Amino acid sequence: SVVPVLIASGLANIAIYFVGIELSPMTAVGGPLVVATCTEFTSLILLRYLEERKRGLEPREAIDVTAARTGRAFIVSAMTAIAGVAVISFSSLPLLSNFGQFVALKIAIALLAALVVLPPLIVWADKRNWVSKGMLDKPDAPFIEVADHKVGVE
Repeated sequence: SVVPVLIASGLANIAIYFVGIELSPMTAVGGPLVVATCTEFTSLILLRYLEERKRGLEPREAIDVTAARTGRAFIVSAMTAIAGVAVISFSSLPLLSNFGQFVALKIAIALLAALVVLPPLIVWADKRNWVSKGMLDKPDAPFIEVADHKVGVE
């Protein structure tokens, strides 16, 4: 799940350069916020995918079910985060305004990276047994209960 984070960070920085958002100490704080947000997005998709694979679905079927069951909630969550920081861009203070634009743009690109890049990447990696690292083959793999969902622990 690191690849979409790297793609989002790189593409967002390129977009910010072309859009002309002014960088400041305040925008430096936005980078880690976006890394955290994109990591959350990818973790939600990846963990749901692993649940579907545990149920016996093939990689392509599992990613389709993952998209169908988590897609709307995922997009609403991301759009809420984007709208929340985009409001700051209406500030009369240029420092805050640039921060709002910077973070909103980066989160939007993180959302796109998670939705467009991650699903085919997961299927490709799972066919090479890189996603689950053997979790799917071990029915007794250790799990922790987290809010009605089981999360694998290695």
